[in-house]
Order: sequence, then C-alpha cells, then structure tokens
Amino acid sequence: MSLSRLTGLAATAVAGLTLTVALTAQGPAAPKTYKFSAAELATPSEHHQNPAKLVPRPDGASLSLPPGFTATLFASGGFKRPRNVAQAPNGDIFVVDSGPGSVWVLRDADKNGTIEDSERSEFATGLKQPFGIAFTKGAVYVAATDQVVKYPYAAGDQKATAAATTVTPLPNGPTGHWTRTIAFAPDGRSFYVTVGSSDNIAIDPDPLRATVLKFNADGSGRTTVLTGVRNAPGLAFNPATKEAWITVQERGGLGDDLVNDYMAKVVPGRFYGWPYAYLGAHEDPRHAGKMPDLVKKTVVPELLFEPHASAMTLTFYTGKAFPESYRNGAFAALRGSSERVKRTGYKIVYIPFVKGQPTGAYEDFLTGWMLGEDKPEVWGRPVGLAQLQDGSLLVVEDGNGTIWKISYKG
Repeated sequence: MSLSRLTGLAATAVAGLTLTVALTAQGPAAPKTYKFSAAELATPSEHHQNPAKLVPRPDGASLSLPPGFTATLFASGGFKRPRNVAQAPNGDIFVVDSGPGSVWVLRDADKNGTIEDSERSEFATGLKQPFGIAFTKGAVYVAATDQVVKYPYAAGDQKATAAATTVTPLPNGPTGHWTRTIAFAPDGRSFYVTVGSSDNIAIDPDPLRATVLKFNADGSGRTTVLTGVRNAPGLAFNPATKEAWITVQERGGLGDDLVNDYMAKVVPGRFYGWPYAYLGAHEDPRHAGKMPDLVKKTVVPELLFEPHASAMTLTFYTGKAFPESYRNGAFAALRGSSERVKRTGYKIVYIPFVKGQPTGAYEDFLTGWMLGEDKPEVWGRPVGLAQLQDGSLLVVEDGNGTIWKISYKG
C-alpha cells in the first residue's frame, strides 16, 4: 500500500470559557495529506477488533482546524443519535435523530449562535431508523431504513402539517447496514438512494441490497444504478458537474490495512466489487474462484481513504466564506475505526477536485476527537455534514450528540 503523508505542525485550538464554546485553530500548519493507490495494496493479514471507548469531552480537549478557522458548539443535548443534517430553504436546520426515529428543527431565533431548548421543535417522529433527508419543492423527503417518506413543507414549518406519505418501500431486514441516504438529481425530477448490504461479506440474497437505486420523484421507475457497493452512507451531487458521488465503507476481516474505504463516481452500470472483489480486480480470498467475470469487472474507485476509517456523509463546498482553495472540492466525515490496532478516522477531511475530478489525495480538516491512535478513548464520532447558506459548515457527531459550526475568520 502506498501512503504519502505531508505532515506539518498540527493546528491547535483553545476552548472558549463562555456559554458558547468556540475553538479556533492557531499557528502555522500544513494539513496532513494522504494518498493511497489501488495498485499497491497490502496483503490480507490477521484481523483485529479494537472498538473505541466513548468518553465525555475531557478537560482541555480541543478540536484542530487549519489556521483561520473556528469551531463553535452549535447544539448539544436533547439528541439520542443524531446522524444527519440539512438546511431548509428558509435557513432552519433539520436534524435526523436516528435513535428515536425523529426529525428535529433548530432555529437560532436570538441569533446568538447556539441552540437553546426553546429553539428546537420535533418536526416528525415514528420513523424506523431515519438517516437521509432532502428538500424539494413543497416537500421534505426522509429516507428511513424501510422506506422513503415525504412530508409537505412550507418555509418556516417547525412541525409536519400532515402525516408522512410513503414514496417507496426500501429493502431492509433484521441485520446489516441500515442507513439509507437520499439525494435529488439537480433537475429535481428523480432521486437516488443508497442501500447497504445485509452482511459484511456473505452473498446477499436480495439483489437490491449493496446498491445505489434511482427513482422518479413520485417513487416510480426504480432502476439499479450501481452494484457491488457494500455500504454507502455518503451521497451527493457535485453542483459544478451535476454528477453524483458516494462515500463507501468497505469490508472487514482482511487485516488492519485492508480494505480501504473510498469515494466513487456514480456511473450507471458500474460494479464496485462487493463481495467478490475490492478496489479493482483484487479477489476476496473468502470468495476465491466464485465469480471471476465480476472480479474482472470491478471498477477502481476514484479516491481511497484509510482502511476502516468508516466513511460517512459528504458535501461539496460551493460557498465563498472559506478560502478559494476549498471551493468546488468536497468534505467527508470519517466516523472512525474499530477494526485496526492503530485507530484512524474520527475527523472531517477535505478532498480537492480539479476539473470536476478528485486529485486522488485528501487532507485532514477537522481533527481532535481521537485522543491518540494507540488509545481507546474518543469524545466524538463525526457523521453528518451540511454547507449552510452563509458558507459555514455544520458537523454532526453522534458519540456525544453534538453539532459544531465551522466558520472562517481569516
């Protein structure tokens, strides 16, 4: 496996002592940069389980960002398992709380940069493990593990004005990956949904699992766009090219350095390997000789992350609040590893794009939740991302149930 890391001094942060916790990066720092090659992968090796130990934020613990950026605690408490976030057209913040099956609306009415209890409303409840959320004209769609539903929505609504309407059922079951991510195509006439596998490596009896599916806006016309995708919690369209991209969590059981998570373009008909192969024509030894034609067909993803980083959501940055070097690239949340000795992930990374394509490298952007790669303790696990209308970035972490706002102060 080829890994180049351009390391500089880690940006540090200082915790504010006011009610609104602000963490500001300081000092010269070149972000740590990573680049992996599918042509130089590790060989299968011993498998390790190394789950994280979630702890409250330790005294003095801080988040690190590149110089000029600030992380402010936007919301905390009141969530059980917040997993995703989106901004409504009127500026309200919608948070998907997968644990209780709820969707919340946050409105910073007093404009102090922090959400108080009186500034949150439960928009909808009773959903089965909701995860994905998307706005379209006159409605908000939510992707639960068993179905896509929609609610009527008018600007300013803080509670659903009607019961959920089922748009389409989705494949689901008692085991496997339950997250379902949704994104509308730029023309608004269709939407895409990711459906994870029911097992780490076992052949799935349901052909609609481990896929990316496409539907008309009314739920009709289902087509399978991608196959061989083990679990893709991240799905977003690049506004510059109108192409869809996914972030994918790859399989475990092949050692600390296999298999890399990845980011890939959604091109109809592509097969990304699961469960027979990975990252191109690298046959999984647990399925040796079973499907040689599919092994040969396996596409190499455009960008590889660290193995077992647990890639979650992604968003393309189109705002003007961040420096120009961040525009038209993508941010991705890496929730963090549980299957390698040296811990990795627990951070937000930035993926530069040139002419609509990733360069193949990515860099650390927001770090600090992991107390050390050799330590079990972590105080946050980032999962959800959203660019706001003012160009700032919201980050949801489901470990301690907090939401952070990332701004650039210069």
